[in-house]
Amino acid sequence: MEQIDVGFTHVAFMVKDLDKSVDFYLRYTAMQVIHHREPNLPDARKVAWLSDRTRPFALVLVQADNNTDTPLGNFGHLGVACATKEEIDQKTEMARAEGVLRREPEQLGDPDEDLTVPETDPESYYFTRRRWQHFSGVQRLLVRLRNTFPGRLLLTPVLTMRWTVVNIWETFSSGNRPAMAMWTVHILLLIPVLGWLVKHDFSVVYYLLVVTWPMLAMTKVRSFFEHRAAEDPEARTVINEAGMFWRLLFLNLNYHSVHHDLPGIPWYGLPTVYRTYKEEYLRRNQGFFVNGYGELMREHLIKPIQVEINPFFPDGRLAQDAVPQEKAHDEPEDRLSHWQDSRLLISQTCGYPLRALLPDVQVVGTFHYQAEGCEGFHYSSHLIVRAADADKTLADFRGKRVVCNSDDSQSGYHGLRSLVAPRQQDGKFFSDIAFSGSHRQSLAEVQAGTSDIAAIDAVTLALVARHEPARVSGLVSIGTTALAPGLPMITSAQTSAVELGQLRRALKRLGSEPEWRGVRDALLIKDFSPTHRDDYQPISDAAQKAAVSGLVTL
Repeated sequence: MEQIDVGFTHVAFMVKDLDKSVDFYLRYTAMQVIHHREPNLPDARKVAWLSDRTRPFALVLVQADNNTDTPLGNFGHLGVACATKEEIDQKTEMARAEGVLRREPEQLGDPDEDLTVPETDPESYYFTRRRWQHFSGVQRLLVRLRNTFPGRLLLTPVLTMRWTVVNIWETFSSGNRPAMAMWTVHILLLIPVLGWLVKHDFSVVYYLLVVTWPMLAMTKVRSFFEHRAAEDPEARTVINEAGMFWRLLFLNLNYHSVHHDLPGIPWYGLPTVYRTYKEEYLRRNQGFFVNGYGELMREHLIKPIQVEINPFFPDGRLAQDAVPQEKAHDEPEDRLSHWQDSRLLISQTCGYPLRALLPDVQVVGTFHYQAEGCEGFHYSSHLIVRAADADKTLADFRGKRVVCNSDDSQSGYHGLRSLVAPRQQDGKFFSDIAFSGSHRQSLAEVQAGTSDIAAIDAVTLALVARHEPARVSGLVSIGTTALAPGLPMITSAQTSAVELGQLRRALKRLGSEPEWRGVRDALLIKDFSPTHRDDYQPISDAAQKAAVSGLVTL
């Protein structure tokens, strides 16, 4: 017997202008008009049926002269699946130009490659080979007991409490400020709870045994074998078809592959998504399936799950992410050739050359800096003048001499160019321009009086003030340029996607892990964000705007 699709067949909307609405859907989706009805009675309406012909579903648009209310309320947005990023960019730009773009597209990224990786995933139950080899026989026994079902209920809560105390101690010992703030808030919130217990003569020990322990045990049941070691990140997360009681208790997080894939889906929507795409999820997670918590209990009542050394990352992510160690080079004489070298592994360039001169390199990411004039991975330049001119504004420097490090510098040249472009007259603002070759030398020229003003990037200025205070003596800032994406870390177009991911993870660790705090403090680094070429589009836009205004060169 032929199977009939009994799912959603159509939805109808009242529209004010049918022809414009049809044109909108034809341009933004792959739909076609499959039926069109003109009114042939006095009270009839124009109707158009649209479909992409991939499923038995149609969008019905009905002409309504005055009333546009529908039972579904106002129709606020349209979601369209695109095959390529280029198609997304094209549709986004079209929608932006027409004023109908409600929200910029988001880059959700690939599955979490750090999932289950020891010493990288903070929730991983796996160990590196080095750490496992240092365990005593008793410690290994405790790990194996923990990986049985009774162990999850009885032993894991104790180990979790111990880990919490150790983690708090290590956090405050290492001076990890974000983690210290988190634990401080947590501890402060515990004070009223403990106060309530004392006030009502409720034993803290009894509370730990009767409330905390059972609740922790339940969470450990939910996470029992929810992840496994696998080469493919999508194959590391389970689908557990638990019974109704467990599903409600754990808010459907037993459908863990769905939760990882669509973290924004509310808990009550997870079962529907799973039932609809069950075969696809089981294909993607390579059959990582458990038929309820009862199956786990029966299979692992005595026999532990083999969660010891991660076979795919036996030495953790650091060994996997190791990149060839090459001899450090001095600053290249020809920076452009250096950046364009097909063997380039990692280097730092400027945002303007990236957009204008380096179309083929890949962007690894951008550091966040702790300097006045920096926000996130954006930075600005300070307008530096002599202290005698401290009460002046940028407008007062019309017809004066400016010094720049180079004409391909965003911070020293193009950021300033964009700032003075609205004030230009006959294509000029300054009377003369000098090129010093570096921000340090530009400071020296302003200090010596051979130039009147310079734009010095915020990070360079802060580092010079720290290490060479004499170079900024007698100089002041009278303002800043607009924020722009900071200096990008780049790699060759020949660098593989795997190596690019390794570089990003390594720089992310440099920007966050306590062991690199000394390096960060020395370089004023606060954090690191993976970025992309498109993040630097504002630099191109600003340069184009300055040229259109009449200021082609500074």
